[in-house]
Amino acid sequence: MRTEKSILNVSSNFFIYTFRTIMMFIVRTVFIKVLGEEILGLDGLFTNILLMLSITELGISNAINFSLYKPLAEKDYKKISILMSFYKRIYRIIGFVVLLLGLIVMIFLNHIVSSVSNINIYIVYLIYLFDTVTLYFVSYKDTLIIADQNNYKLIKYNFIFYLIMYILQIIVLIIAKSFILYLLVKILIMFIQRIYINRYITKKYNQISFNSNEKLNANDLQIIKTNVKGMFFHKIGYYFINGTDNIVISKFLNIVTVGIYTNYLSLITMTSTLLSSLYKGITASFGNLIVLENRKLQEQIFERISFAGHIIYSFVAIAFMVLINPFITLWLGSKYTFSTSVVIIICINFYIDGMRLAVDSIKDAAGVYNQDKYVPIVQAIINIIISVFLVQKIGLIGVVIGTLISNIVLPCWNRPYIIYKYVFKDSPKNYYINYIKNFIIGFITAFLISLIMSFIDLKISVINFIISIFIYCILYFIMTSIFYIKNSNYKFYIHLVTSKIKMILGL
Repeated sequence: MRTEKSILNVSSNFFIYTFRTIMMFIVRTVFIKVLGEEILGLDGLFTNILLMLSITELGISNAINFSLYKPLAEKDYKKISILMSFYKRIYRIIGFVVLLLGLIVMIFLNHIVSSVSNINIYIVYLIYLFDTVTLYFVSYKDTLIIADQNNYKLIKYNFIFYLIMYILQIIVLIIAKSFILYLLVKILIMFIQRIYINRYITKKYNQISFNSNEKLNANDLQIIKTNVKGMFFHKIGYYFINGTDNIVISKFLNIVTVGIYTNYLSLITMTSTLLSSLYKGITASFGNLIVLENRKLQEQIFERISFAGHIIYSFVAIAFMVLINPFITLWLGSKYTFSTSVVIIICINFYIDGMRLAVDSIKDAAGVYNQDKYVPIVQAIINIIISVFLVQKIGLIGVVIGTLISNIVLPCWNRPYIIYKYVFKDSPKNYYINYIKNFIIGFITAFLISLIMSFIDLKISVINFIISIFIYCILYFIMTSIFYIKNSNYKFYIHLVTSKIKMILGL
């Protein structure tokens, strides 16, 4: 049942994120053509500011998620009711805090961003703020259906609402050419979606009360407090690592550069979101695995997932490195591209972030938040100091170098150490060896593919771009097979894929 639900969650997440990725790309294309890079930069900047306010969520959703695994497995509906009612009360408080902080930040907007022609930045900001705040009042029940491994049942509703939103946004952009109407369409449809799903979950889990007056027992409350304290530092660290780049660029460079940088990040984020959906689909299942199965099996599954992550993320990272500039040139024009050196560092950051997903999935499922709570803060400080210093010396590349250095200094080794020590009760030595070995193989693969494709040197056109993708896929498969032909994990996945193909073809 656990495996079946995991497959359903992975496949449904993959479908909805694939659909969203395609639609977001279409909407973004229309957005840039109609409104331009200045408004695009404003969109990226305000998104980062609201991400900062989400720090006040403190990671309570992750802590509640972890606390729900056991009572859901045991069908302890009374305890689930108490947890969800507690979660509801806390989220409402957080919603009001976010609203207050958001209004305070609005006072300083003119110091963060210069005026944008024909746009009232305060009205735009309030729309973003409203969209963020409503999340805390109507979406808290999502945690329950996710922890219960049933979020695949929401796919048809999410698909319908997203389809309506994207179509209306395109119509508004083409006809009205209004950024504010574009935003209003989004918050209206998303608000209706949240209300509908809220009611759906209430009906589905009718044996659970979301208005229980009973208090959590001291032990459960202490576990949540401990996990929230740990997650709070992780949240702060995450924001200052991933959410401050646009603010630094806006402050020391300009809003147009923010817009161009956001194009790269949007392509990478859309792809990353699509790929991370695979991990999100198995996190709840792994939480169930941790409750019910032994550590040896947990570690074996983790090693399989980590290897799959390397193959997938190295494939995409190298593809971005050799193909993203030609793609953006075809999509928007060469004036929207960055230098190869900037692109390479962005792609390395993408790979490192991707390789942490398997580790983070285990940490979330096991509720291991407090043991390394100060690490993200140190990483964030390193990131900001280096980024602010280097951006004034060497420009944009200094910002991405700051992120890269902060990624390498701590998370690459610390997070695996934490899960091996507290979850698997084993040494992480083999993990480190395999990580370094895989990174070196990925680096060599990237160098060889770049070298070969530079000799081919096809002129930029749609047909040639498609040919380049085809050539890249063949080269990557050949080189990966050469490097990993004797690797047990590689053999496992090759056998899995070939057996599925044979089954489909009836062989």
